[in-house]
This record gives sequence, C-alpha cells and structure tokens, in this order.
Amino acid sequence: MHPKALLLLALLTGLFACGSERDLQGQISVASVEDGDWEIYIINVGEQRAYRLTDNRAYDSGAVWSPDGKTYIATSEWVAGETEELQVLNDAGEWVWIDEELTGDRDLISVDLGHLPEFLTDNAATDEYPAWSPDGERIAFSSDRTGDPEIFVMDPNGDNVVQLTNSPGEDWQPSWSPDGERIVFASPRTGNWEIYVMDADGGNVIQLTDRLGIDWTPEWSPDGTRIAFTSKAKAAEVVVDEETGEVLQTVPGAGTWDVYVMDPNGENVIQLTDHPASDFEPTWSPDSKYLAFASDRTGPVGVYVMNADGSDPESTGWSGIPSDWTNFD
Repeated sequence: MHPKALLLLALLTGLFACGSERDLQGQISVASVEDGDWEIYIINVGEQRAYRLTDNRAYDSGAVWSPDGKTYIATSEWVAGETEELQVLNDAGEWVWIDEELTGDRDLISVDLGHLPEFLTDNAATDEYPAWSPDGERIAFSSDRTGDPEIFVMDPNGDNVVQLTNSPGEDWQPSWSPDGERIVFASPRTGNWEIYVMDADGGNVIQLTDRLGIDWTPEWSPDGTRIAFTSKAKAAEVVVDEETGEVLQTVPGAGTWDVYVMDPNGENVIQLTDHPASDFEPTWSPDSKYLAFASDRTGPVGVYVMNADGSDPESTGWSGIPSDWTNFD
C-alpha cells in the first residue's frame, strides 16, 4: 500500500473505530493537497482503508465513478508524463538541473483501474466538473471552449460532444437526476449565482433558487427527493435613505459557505450547516442517508460527514474535498 494510504488508514481508524456510531458504507473520492499538490484518493469508509489514485505534480481533482464502478473520470492538468529540464537551487545553494513534469489546461481523463489514464478532452479550453449519467452512457461536464463555461455532454470515450447550454453567464457543475431525465447546474446568468435545472437535452431550463448571495455546487440525491448545494446567502445589508425611507441599495451578506438542501422543484430550502467556518461541496451517500462535505472548521480543509438532516457533523480526520460517494464491492 502507498505510504500516504497507510497514513490515511491510521487517521481513519482513529475516527471510525472510536468516534462514530454510524454504519457508513462505500467509498468517498477525495481531492487532497496533503503531499503538496492536488491528488485523488479514495476512502473506503466501511473497511477503514484508503488508496491514492493519482501521483504526479499536476492538479488532479473531482473524481466521479461510473455506475458499474470500473472507471473514474477526473479533472487533471497532467500532460501525459511529459517533462522539461529546469535549473533550480538545491538545499546546499547549488544550481542543479531537474526534470519537472509539464502541466497544461484542465482536461478530463478517464481511468480504468489497473490501466493508464486516457484523455477524453485535449484542447486549449478548461474542461471540468464531470458527471456520469445514471445509465453510464453519457458524461455531462463544464467547458469554456466556446468562450465562457457552458454545459456539454459526451460519450464515455469522449465522442459525440453536444453543447446543452448557451447563456451569457457561466454554466457550471452539472449533476444528473437519478432517472437521467434532468440535469441541475449553477449559473450567474441573472446576476447572482443561482441553481437551475434543465431537461437532459438542454431544454426547459428552470431557475430553482432566487436569493441574494451565491448558490452553487448542486448535487441530486440518489433517491431523487432532494438537491444539496452550497450557499453563501447570509442576511443582506439594506442601505436606506434616512429622510425618505427609500431603499437605496441592497448588498448581499458576506457570511461564510454553508450546506443546504431543497426539493427538486426549488421548494423547502433548508440550511443544514451554520458554522463560522466554511462548509461546502456536499456529496450524498449512496443510500441518501448522509452527506459528506468539506469544511475548514478545525483548520485546513477536511472531509466531514453528517446525517442528511444536518445533524451530528463529524470529521473523518482527512484533509481534502469530497467529489463522489459510491458503494461497490
């Protein structure tokens, strides 16, 4: 096992063996900067084991798994192992030549376990936030290849790319409904970052949130009943003319990031976390009973787990940001 995985195993054993009464199952994919650059790890929360999936000097993040558990797709700035020779100062103050891995634009890579990564996208654009359709036949993702970030879909091998959105604002962070018929995403197309939903072919776009502040990183629950998202929507500051009482300006509250849930039609918005620190990037457990999320409430950003109603938030003891929670044998 990789030394980092052994360290993570020790951390997890201390938490799940002693501190938690939850019967957690499955694997949480995490992007962590623990070793100095962003790498992808997978935590098996049931067996208290963890494994490192990437090992390069480039940015790797946002791993999501195919429904059959055989392939993961992630965002990476890795450039297929290409290197360049650089001259640097060593600890003794001497100039030496080293081979440094090249990095490039963010592309999407596909990895079958036990095989080398394959590039699904390879262009000058930024391609990120992949999301598998429930049947494993399509991948939604964000790309700025047309000038600003829009939502696209493609086949699992990178073919048949189709643009779904075309708005003046950025469209990010797609997540499929469990039946594969709709996609929820975030966009500032009306001025504020809000959550939207559309049909899987890009039609029938509906705005779900309409609040001051920022709403983004939506994720549909596996049981289809709720959408979790991150919001920075604290109370707004209203500037009023003291003589006339006229509202001159409404400024969104600064606040911090918190995790919310709502019904798929945008109703029944409920705030799950309320902490002075930032809580963000929620991802559902396969049974929709729990949410993993990132938080800096104890210092460096780490992975936490809480019940789906927001109760009993608990640290996993591992730094990083979760991107997917699966349950494969």
